[in-house]
Amino acid sequence: MKEIVVIYVINLLTSIDNAIVIGGIANRHKNLLSILAVSTIILTICRTALIVGVGFVAVWPGFRLFLGIGVVFVAIGLARVAVDDRKRFGTSFLGVLTMVVVTDLALSVDNVLSIAMVSTKPLIIAASVFFSLLPLFMLLPVMINIMNQVPWLRILAAGFVAELAVDSMTDDPLIKHYIPPGDFELWVRVLAAVTVVAYGFWYVYVKNRRPPASL
Repeated sequence: MKEIVVIYVINLLTSIDNAIVIGGIANRHKNLLSILAVSTIILTICRTALIVGVGFVAVWPGFRLFLGIGVVFVAIGLARVAVDDRKRFGTSFLGVLTMVVVTDLALSVDNVLSIAMVSTKPLIIAASVFFSLLPLFMLLPVMINIMNQVPWLRILAAGFVAELAVDSMTDDPLIKHYIPPGDFELWVRVLAAVTVVAYGFWYVYVKNRRPPASL
């Protein structure tokens, strides 16, 4: 019972930022509730598998790198806030679901390391992860509605996703030892975030001439 509570709390606290990002991605499909329901189940399975096999997967050369590259493209897409529903709902159900899973895995690699230290029992992990994701995903429609009304919030979230993606990539064994010491990694992460945010503001407020919104 103690393991379930500990994993529940850890996963709940470390999944808040993931949930906001996932909400922005899920909003690209008109059937939001179906996306969130299926995502809850699939992410529970994927996170459980990742936690159980974290000792092997986390150090697998190329795993973080390729996931990170995929998430960078997701961040760019997330920054392109659609000005009408036809564009916003242009992504297929499977496409949105794939982006949700890939992004969550990339953003969760570091988080699962702490959970793996608590337990590696699949049933305990799966139950804890599932029940910690439920309250977050139940609140997502409210967060998504706010992001739809205030596009720059989603653009900032996209910048955050880009920063996390680059952070994951730089920890990959394939390139980790080639990164110069010092603040180089930090500046690359900041540059990625700023670039995506700048692109998002250009796309929404310059290219599509959308008037700025306020809270």
